[in-house]
Amino acid sequence: MQHGGGAKCRRARSESRISLVDACSITNSLFGVDGGQFGWKNGRLSLKQVKAGGAHVTPPLGRDFSGIIVDKGAKVTNFNIGDEVYGLSQNFIKGTFAEYATVNANHLARKPGNISMAEAAAVPLVGITAFQAIKSGNVKAGSRVLVIGASGGVGSLAVQIAKAMGAHVIGVCSAKNKALVESLGATQVIDYTKENYIEAVQDIDFVFDTTGNESLSKCQRIMSNNGVFATTLPGPTVAADLISATLGLKSQRVKIVSAMANRKVLESLTQLIESTQIKPVIDSIYSFEAINDGMSKSKTKHAAGKIILAVKGKSASEQSVKLSSGATKPASKLGAPA
Repeated sequence: MQHGGGAKCRRARSESRISLVDACSITNSLFGVDGGQFGWKNGRLSLKQVKAGGAHVTPPLGRDFSGIIVDKGAKVTNFNIGDEVYGLSQNFIKGTFAEYATVNANHLARKPGNISMAEAAAVPLVGITAFQAIKSGNVKAGSRVLVIGASGGVGSLAVQIAKAMGAHVIGVCSAKNKALVESLGATQVIDYTKENYIEAVQDIDFVFDTTGNESLSKCQRIMSNNGVFATTLPGPTVAADLISATLGLKSQRVKIVSAMANRKVLESLTQLIESTQIKPVIDSIYSFEAINDGMSKSKTKHAAGKIILAVKGKSASEQSVKLSSGATKPASKLGAPA
């Protein structure tokens, strides 16, 4: 195993932990989350060290993954060696940017049978975030839902989950991703570069800001009386606005969502995927050796869907992405965006 001391690994094998291999995904949330972990130096990914037990160490990176079980603890009874699974590592205990990772059995589920390993790696972090957000907004048939950042990893799944619940979904994205968001089920798509969506919509029951950059005080004007505003972890400026605007709320509510490893949610996502109600969207696939290129793409925050890191170094031609039409879209040349 690559992570953890010997005693810790021995203890893990007797508990609910599983070893996995294959692929993990690069997520935008890696930028800015645990800011002391990594940064950029001379255009390259620079891992920063933290102090632990008197020594300076580099913490492992990566949270979501897909893979095959190669070992399991004695208390793990619901998975077998050889099972194809996907999941999310323990919150703040990362380490899936590796060939092998040790993960709590309660934080993974069997991979949906109708998608590839690459597609499965694109689901856990953004899927759990989107699912928990939609649930927090009490979205149901007929609800009017606005998804800001509808073409991103979280947004693309949020659009589909809300649509599966019978909601009227309005997506906000750039013009180049309009067709994609429409194909995911959005009834209306607003190009934020040309139109102010705050002036274009009204009576929204659930606003989901997947960017963490939108102002609650602005969105209040377009929300219904009992509307819900949800956002991912906001930056300092937006957080201050949230506090100020929340004080003036009466029947409207605010939710801050963050993915928490949860097998039940993963199993719900599996059902939605296998029933073809939702599908993961992949922007590009990078080899493990091209991690800097993948991180650079992620840093732009303009990826349509998820960016995937293929840990085992499979060639681009071997990493194919299934489209909704049933055709396959080969990934781009190794180390370059699709």
